Amino acid sequence: MKKSIKNTISLVAVLFAFSSFCFAQEELSLARSWSLSFDNESEKAEVKVKMTDEYNYMKFIVNSSFTKGKMLVELIDPNGKKQGNFTVKADGEIKKGKNTNSKSRVAGNMQKAFKHPLIGTWIIRAIPSSATGELQINVQQQFLPKIDYVEIKDSQE
Repeated sequence: MKKSIKNTISLVAVLFAFSSFCFAQEELSLARSWSLSFDNESEKAEVKVKMTDEYNYMKFIVNSSFTKGKMLVELIDPNGKKQGNFTVKADGEIKKGKNTNSKSRVAGNMQKAFKHPLIGTWIIRAIPSSATGELQINVQQQFLPKIDYVEIKDSQE
């Protein structure tokens, strides 16, 4: 019993000592956002994001909302490789009476996160086809500290 209490106290002391190292580590963060509006657009748009070795985590969040046409959104890494995509296509005409008003909207979303992303320029490419709507792009870059875990074994084993 005394040995178990002694091991528990030792474990708490070690965890307390290691926790001070964790709290002293620095976390960096950078957030960027772009808002694009399209009005019957058919020319592509590109947003470029520079990733440096200052950060070790990156997250892309792309939201779209369209009333007309079609939109293809692609995420391209610095090597030119496609890392994600989605397509949003607005619904066709609504059959309605002459005294009926209507509004139709379709929305799409893509979220991609990368631990230790490639260094260089990432591209979010929007390829519209007679598209009317909005595209919201958010990018978060962070440096997340590395936390090492230590396993403590009971001496009785």
